[in-house]
Amino acid sequence: MSYYQYRIATSDIGRCPLIPSFSIMDYNQNVQIFTKLRNVLARNGIIFVSQIGSYPKEAYLKIRCLGEGSYKELEGIYKKYGIKIPTLESLEKDLLLVSFQPSQLLALYKNNIRSAKDIEDFSMEELRSVYRYDKRLYNRICKVITVKKLKMK
Repeated sequence: MSYYQYRIATSDIGRCPLIPSFSIMDYNQNVQIFTKLRNVLARNGIIFVSQIGSYPKEAYLKIRCLGEGSYKELEGIYKKYGIKIPTLESLEKDLLLVSFQPSQLLALYKNNIRSAKDIEDFSMEELRSVYRYDKRLYNRICKVITVKKLKMK
């Protein structure tokens, strides 16, 4: 166990079991995946096993060259390491009173906003700077803050 570095991956329900953070690019590790899937994940910035759970299922389905067989192989990795894959539906249900487009929900996921409570970790200045090019998304986040009565930093 000392050979691997472990980190706690967070999800929308709290803490997950310890997930190994070794590289999927290292052929000496226990991650046995086809080269095609390894290359597709690397092209999309997923290098460590612990990063697999940081993207929602819908994002994986839109990755170029990730077919049905590769996705089934990826699901095998989820099961092997106990990784819970979030969906955009869970975020959408939490932000029920404000409607978001799927691309906007994906933008929230990329910035580690997986629930309305995660918005509280940001200050208004940080939100304004992160979403300065997408005014609609920023306005919808502000609406969530007022509707859910969130306390900002």
